[in-house]
Amino acid sequence: MLKRQSVTPETPFSPANEIRRQSPKQRRLQSWWVRLFLVLLSGVLGWQIWKLVVTGYQLNPWHFNQLGHETVHWSWRGPTCPLEYKRHQWADIQAGRKRPYLFGGQQEPECINCDVDALWSHFCQFKSHGPVCAEWEQKKVMKQLVERATAGSPGMQEMLTLTPCDLWPWLRGRTLWLVGDSMMQQMSKAAICFMYEFWDLRIKPLDNTTRAAGLYQDYLGEFCIEMPEDSRICHLRVNTVANLTQRVLPNFSKFTGKISDLMVVNVGIWYSRPAHYEKDMAEFAEYYGAHKYNLPYVVWRDNAAQHFATPTGEFGLRLAMPFVCKSLNVTLQSDNTLMPQQNCDAAAADDIVQGGFRNRIANPLISSLGIPIVQTWNLSVPMWEYYHHVAEKGDCTHSCHPSGYQVWLYQLHATITSVAGDLRRHALTNASRVFF
Repeated sequence: MLKRQSVTPETPFSPANEIRRQSPKQRRLQSWWVRLFLVLLSGVLGWQIWKLVVTGYQLNPWHFNQLGHETVHWSWRGPTCPLEYKRHQWADIQAGRKRPYLFGGQQEPECINCDVDALWSHFCQFKSHGPVCAEWEQKKVMKQLVERATAGSPGMQEMLTLTPCDLWPWLRGRTLWLVGDSMMQQMSKAAICFMYEFWDLRIKPLDNTTRAAGLYQDYLGEFCIEMPEDSRICHLRVNTVANLTQRVLPNFSKFTGKISDLMVVNVGIWYSRPAHYEKDMAEFAEYYGAHKYNLPYVVWRDNAAQHFATPTGEFGLRLAMPFVCKSLNVTLQSDNTLMPQQNCDAAAADDIVQGGFRNRIANPLISSLGIPIVQTWNLSVPMWEYYHHVAEKGDCTHSCHPSGYQVWLYQLHATITSVAGDLRRHALTNASRVFF
């Protein structure tokens, strides 16, 4: 009788069974290689994300048609800027050998739009075609700012050596919206002039689009300039909080706005009664609190000083034209703080030192909302001599170019730089949201 032999059935093949056949040493080695591969893959992906989000780097160069007669191609000259700007040395600016880019200096080592015979080329070099300061006034502005920089005033040397490539990372791939009244309109001109080598010197009006949609009535001044890589600078005219919360913000997507955009806002100069301004700013705070996750990244610009012949420099309804502009009875210190002058109206000087009634109302409220504030009041106080070019009527609110508006633009750059991480997080966190 044959003895039955036990036959062990062959274990079917599977990845799990193969792993079981391996020795513990083999399994540890394989697990180590897998972990190493995942770490390397994560590093490569992280590096690509860092280049795209943090530095603004892209692989493809860009081009656009320059004034319709010449196609100009630029190659990347670095991780963030499509144009090359040689940074001026502070010693050259201090000695007057170089003119700051922010105050009309031509792009170096070479420029294109600077040689174009067009309105915006002339204006943005502060030669003609607009409220341009006289040459002697431009020299006076530069002397004033160089003296402050030499005295060590915070940010002054950085402002005078600033290049458009420093501002480009905050503009690339988004729209910078400058929303406000005529003061913000002038700041918008300062911004597009600083970047005037980046666009085709053609203003793109938004008036027809907005009025056709029933969003705007009886307000002029909406415009955009288009730059490479889906980047723009746009101005929207807003005189009151009601304009902002009832017309602009609820319909922002119809203005081709995106949540990843950057919006700089100011309303205030049209308000002459503190109670009215306080009420409207409370309405803005309520609206922003309810909708901030559906809005672009918002930055507030504080209210700048005026220089009418009144104790605090603010416009008074009883003033008669032509207006007379005067200096204020405070002094801007080298640390950018204000100090009352001797033998002055103490109450008025204290009001100026505190930023005027509008900033006393708005700034604490804006800060409580977590909105960054571009500080312009103190730096605007000594710039009282550059008003008379506007409509030749001694306007003590709107100055000529270049003067205070260029200083504001640097303050905006410094403010955005200080909150760069928040700006990027806002764009990434809310990228999938839709408006309202």
